[in-house]
Amino acid sequence: MKKNIINGLLVGAGVILYHYFAHGTINWARGLGIAVITTILMIVFDKLRK
Repeated sequence: MKKNIINGLLVGAGVILYHYFAHGTINWARGLGIAVITTILMIVFDKLRK
């Protein structure tokens, strides 16, 4: 469970960094949104696999 949350946050941080390098601005809303969605998806997939 904790691993899923960490992975989700890493994906969100990656998106924020990518957006920063690509556009020169930090899009916190998009990064956090993707982090939350990724975390939820990972938790759901974890439950489905068991």
